[in-house]
Amino acid sequence: MLIGSLSFVTSLRPSLPAGLDIGGEIVPFSEEIKTLGVFLSEKFNWDRQIAFMTSKVHHSLYTLRFYKHALSRKMCLMLVGALVAPHLDYPAPLLTDLTKEQILALQRLQNACIRFIYGTIPRTAHVTPYRLALGWLSAEGRREVINCSLASRIIRDTSPGYLRKGFRVIGVPTETEEIRQSARRRPPVLYYKAPCTASLDRSFTFSSAIASNNLPFITNILSPPPRFKSLHTSFLMQYEKAKWLQRCRTEGLAPVPPELTQVLFKLNSAIPKIARWNIHLCLLNVLYRLYLQSFLFHIIISNCTTTVCLNCRWASCGYTSRPQ
Repeated sequence: MLIGSLSFVTSLRPSLPAGLDIGGEIVPFSEEIKTLGVFLSEKFNWDRQIAFMTSKVHHSLYTLRFYKHALSRKMCLMLVGALVAPHLDYPAPLLTDLTKEQILALQRLQNACIRFIYGTIPRTAHVTPYRLALGWLSAEGRREVINCSLASRIIRDTSPGYLRKGFRVIGVPTETEEIRQSARRRPPVLYYKAPCTASLDRSFTFSSAIASNNLPFITNILSPPPRFKSLHTSFLMQYEKAKWLQRCRTEGLAPVPPELTQVLFKLNSAIPKIARWNIHLCLLNVLYRLYLQSFLFHIIISNCTTTVCLNCRWASCGYTSRPQ
């Protein structure tokens, strides 16, 4: 696979052979590959990866929707956090150079998860106050927290070495030269030079260094605070709340819509007792639909082992009577 910019790959492709000759076999060039669940293209435009994440999130939400009527909001929040959110958080360190359209696509996926959790959000309503009520950061904020936490761990443990070389800690003589700083400004913790290309500016190393320098609670990156991730989340949450209030004042919106007020003051006693008893059964059915649809199970009935296909629900398997 050739890796480069669009103009470079396009100009180089006509002069290349159809593939590489390895042991007498022609191995053709590939435009994209999948490794560890991530699609890498030759031009590093994450369109294929965004489409893959979109299909995963929508499929998981569609599977959970069958049992939504028997689940409380807290249970929906737990299921979305365990089964859907990892699809958005897993490739976060790679998705630092997204376009505005791709950032919007990932934010809409998170909005779909929030609409599933509440279930009563109007179609044209803003999802931001509902997300803030859940204590969730935006999709971009979640990626920033993950990237800064990973960068802090890399600097602290000095592993892996090829990523550690990209971070230059201020105050370590072997990594940075003497830097002239203003006494009126808070000194940064990581040193970086202005990147010469846009790709380098949006790389993991530079974006993590810039975000870490903006955190007010870090004084020494070599020994970060023990609650680094929670402190970073709280800092970004306050920023996003202030940004939402400013937008409400500018556009004349209600900071807390009436529908959200009714949801927040809804008592858990309003959940029917039958739904409470069926929560565990519904969770088992969710796991069945997600993981066990294509398998065969041996069910022991009256000390006799019978193979039953769960896909066809006891049909066309040679078993005519169901167990009591």
